[in-house]
Order: sequence, then C-alpha cells, then structure tokens
Amino acid sequence: MKTIDKKRKNKVVLGVSVFVLLWALTLSALFSIVYFSGRMPAYVTDFTGDAVAAVLTTIDSNAYQANALGIFTSSASYIAIPEIGLVSPIGYPTSTDIAVLDEALLSGVVRYPDSALPGENGNVYIFGHSTSKLIVRNPAFTAFSNIHKLAVGDIIYILFRNAEYRYRVTKVMNNVSPEEAKKIAVGDTAKLTLGTCWPPGNVKNRTIVEAEYVR
Repeated sequence: MKTIDKKRKNKVVLGVSVFVLLWALTLSALFSIVYFSGRMPAYVTDFTGDAVAAVLTTIDSNAYQANALGIFTSSASYIAIPEIGLVSPIGYPTSTDIAVLDEALLSGVVRYPDSALPGENGNVYIFGHSTSKLIVRNPAFTAFSNIHKLAVGDIIYILFRNAEYRYRVTKVMNNVSPEEAKKIAVGDTAKLTLGTCWPPGNVKNRTIVEAEYVR
C-alpha cells in the first residue's frame, strides 16, 4: 500500500514539475516575441537591454546563419545589434521616390538605393524610423530608436544573400543636420552608416552612426 502511495506521489510531483516547466517556457517565448517585435515599452527594454545584449553577444556569427534565434531566413536580409537588442528586416527598394521609401519603412529599416550593397566597396547607408513613444502600433517605427546609445567598438551584423557582414562602430553623432547627413553618407570606402531622426521622432535633425567593415 505504501509503495502505491509513493508512486502516486511521484506522479503528482512529476506532473506539477512538467506543468511549471511548460508555463515557464511559454512565458519566456512570449516575452522574446514581444521584445524582438519592438512592442515592448521602452522602460522594459532599457531595464532588460543589458541582459539581452549579454545573451546575443555569446551567439557566434554561424548561429545567426543557422537561424538559432528563429529570426533569420535565407531569403531575407536583417540587421542585428546585440548591444541595444535590435533585430530588424532590411528593405531594398530600387527607387529613391519618397513615397516608395516611406512604404518600405513600414516593414523595417531601408537601405538607400544609391548606396553600396553589403560587401561592396562604398558606403552602405541604412536608415529607419525612431520614436520617443513607449507604445506604437507598428514596431518598425521603433527600429532605430536606440542607435544613439551605441558606442565605439560595438559590432553591427548584417545578413544579406545568405552571408553575414560585420561592422564595428567608429563614430556616433547626434544633432546632425539633414544636409550634413547626406555628405556623411557618401564614400568609396567599405563602411556602414545608420541614420535616423534626432531627437527620436523629430525630423529636424539626424543621428548618424558610422561603422567600419570588419569582415
């Protein structure tokens, strides 16, 4: 009789343990989806940013290509910056028409058509939306909200045509005029330039991040 009671107790303990584990995994998955979708309020992302960055920086470049995070696909292009918890698709419109670019920005960040492609000699100029709002309907509007927090030496990953390109941040500039931003975005050296509004959500000036090509 005692043996039967012990078996029942073990089954109950096992059942509770499995239930708790499944709930923990489900909550973790939901948190990850919301976090990387850009829908997480800024005060939460600021609090968890260091932890997310620590996790992402331990992932080797091969892990990105192997779709370890479940966000990279062989048919798409992405930008990832672990230090600010940024992952966003990159659009490649072929027209410089403002309406076309604005439409592309609804789905992520955008590579300016007249700039170089990743891996080419020249400047890859990528721009995106930023905002100071805590909650927005479209996560693409928050894509570059935190690039002003980057520091010299931070690594930026670009996935393009099944290959990963790494760039190291060399300069972060805020309050740059639109005219000056256009000059900075031009060059023959293999590098990456990120641009967005400064302050976030204000179109008056720009935040510009320059990064050198690593490999």
